[in-house]
Amino acid sequence: MASHDYTETFADPTNETDDYRDHDDYRDENDSRDKKARSHHAGARHFLVLLLALAFVAASAFFAFRTFSQGRAARQTVVSGATLPVRIQQALKRDPRAFGGLTVPHDVDECATFGEQPIAGRKISTQAESTLSPTLRSRARTCRETHEPQEALSWLEERNQQSRFAGQAPATETVKVPVPGSPDQFLSVTRLRAAGQLSSDNLKPRPVVICVSGLAVTQSACRASVGQQLARAGYDVVLFDPRGIAPGAASSGSTTTMSAKTEAQDTLTITQWLRNQSDVNSQQITLLGQSQGGLAALIALHEQPKWYARAVFEYPAFMLPHLVRYVFQDKALIPERVTQFGVTLSRQYATDIWDVDANRWLAQIPVPTLIVQGMDDSVVPPEVSYRAVGEIPESQLVLLPGQPHGFNEDGTLLACARVVSFIDNS
Repeated sequence: MASHDYTETFADPTNETDDYRDHDDYRDENDSRDKKARSHHAGARHFLVLLLALAFVAASAFFAFRTFSQGRAARQTVVSGATLPVRIQQALKRDPRAFGGLTVPHDVDECATFGEQPIAGRKISTQAESTLSPTLRSRARTCRETHEPQEALSWLEERNQQSRFAGQAPATETVKVPVPGSPDQFLSVTRLRAAGQLSSDNLKPRPVVICVSGLAVTQSACRASVGQQLARAGYDVVLFDPRGIAPGAASSGSTTTMSAKTEAQDTLTITQWLRNQSDVNSQQITLLGQSQGGLAALIALHEQPKWYARAVFEYPAFMLPHLVRYVFQDKALIPERVTQFGVTLSRQYATDIWDVDANRWLAQIPVPTLIVQGMDDSVVPPEVSYRAVGEIPESQLVLLPGQPHGFNEDGTLLACARVVSFIDNS
């Protein structure tokens, strides 16, 4: 067999054989295929990156448009009462201090026995109070209610038996109080007298509690809850319908001209009328505000702090001014009509309280103050009341576990016992 000299062949580059050319062509073909494959993979990668970028841009645009649309809808359409509590909770989650709120502590003391200071043993001296932070100051004045409703009722009945008017139903007097500067408008006022009959004793100057109701709540509802209990406890109680507070209210006025500010003005009108009554102790007028009425009472206290001996707030909506600013962002974006808890209101409802600085005004309250707050309140978060008690110089906070906004029957009874105890001792 003839041998082939591979050494000679590969040693001499000019001596190219067919095998060598075939091998070189095969290598070039493979290189070409590799380049094409790499080019194809690179193009696919670039295309995938482009698709991901486009998808990201599209998603960002979608969420931005949805956020803008939701914000625009909140500003330009009717705001329903059902959405406002949700907005409150969302704002608190985004910013825990959105309404000046603080986290409600879980290690607060139990409330003391009825008839004693609710936070007996936790009171601190006036001198020491000024050096404490709002959080510690609140913690020193806060207690959690642990008594049963039956205990509250038993205490109220035992206390009322000691009254010289025990067993007598409150006498009722209804009058129309004119609104200053508006001769065609009036306020329907019901006064519950502590005694069941008019006598020389009953005509002596007596302490009075003015109840300021929340939105869509008339005086009849207040009378059925807190009014009767306070009157049986020996305090005269004044109930009234603020102008436009609810459709069908006894006072004149429309819901579209009502706000917390006009409710505060009506409260001051009622207070001035009472101060002119010979059978009212003008030095012992207690202001009791519920929900929106709590904000109205705060405004009234800010206007005339010397007219009141003490203040009581139940589930107070102090956050309303901030909520209005949070929802609408600008006065110009407030719609002409706003619906809250089924009541049609006008933009005046929001513009009237736009500049109210609730936290600063709370810190200026000069009288003893009690706040009663339900722990399951979805309308006014407990954080609002907790921050408020940290601002008010002389205040107490009673937390009612399991109680919603407005309190149920058991909560109303417990709150009444606390209010009576507070007025007795302050």
